Amino acid sequence: MKPVYQEIIDRGVGDCFSAALASLLELPIEAVPKFRRDHGREMMTEARRWLAEKFGLSIITIQMEDWDDDPIGKDIRLIGAFAGTPCLAGGTSPNLPDTLHCVVGKLDEYGMNFELTHDPNPSGLGIAGRPKHLYFIVPLRPEKHLFAHKS
Repeated sequence: MKPVYQEIIDRGVGDCFSAALASLLELPIEAVPKFRRDHGREMMTEARRWLAEKFGLSIITIQMEDWDDDPIGKDIRLIGAFAGTPCLAGGTSPNLPDTLHCVVGKLDEYGMNFELTHDPNPSGLGIAGRPKHLYFIVPLRPEKHLFAHKS
């Protein structure tokens, strides 16, 4: 992970998601499209398309919004499988409380708590409370990566 900071800090069109993705992929901010600004509600669809075309990757989204209300109801095995894996997290912005913000982090060793690694906003405040969504970057064709060493 290489920290990249957002260039656009503006309610509804900021590029925190693009900066967080650039950080995780270790790319300069200029190499990542401004998904929120350019695609609005279709930003995740476009991000998946871009990742697939450029890198053979995709995004798995895990909804965490009701985690506090029903932790047992969550598929803890799925969450636990990603423990320690770097990811993006979306949650409430501490700077603009009615706006979502995206940061980089990971789940702790038990897959139960989110640990902030990098906030693309220069304030460094992260997100307020627990993440609402976790976004894991994964290969589209895992067998190509898992078995690449075999001839």
